[in-house]
Amino acid sequence: ARDARPAAAGAGVAAAPGKASEGSVWQVVGGAMNLKGIIVRNGTAGSLSAYTGRLAHGAIIEEVERTAERLRYQKIEGKGPGDGWVSFLSGRGAKLLKLVDAQEAVS
Repeated sequence: ARDARPAAAGAGVAAAPGKASEGSVWQVVGGAMNLKGIIVRNGTAGSLSAYTGRLAHGAIIEEVERTAERLRYQKIEGKGPGDGWVSFLSGRGAKLLKLVDAQEAVS
């Protein structure tokens, strides 16, 4: 049986160098201050999934699950919903998340 979960977060996502997995820690690098953060939804169906808020630029999140294009998270610190689904890339292809070292993220 083939594992349906992709090994990496998606093509061209430098933030996911293959070793990222459940429990990995990410920092929101998209959604600059004037945009008030990145969009959080309640599912993986993009605009078909309900909007639940915005996760602030600089927020630290822990990976719970992922698809090729989206990450389900649990918030560690920062402003925004405590959990939900976010995209790895913006609609224009800009990186929204960066994989970080867990120790560095909370120091």
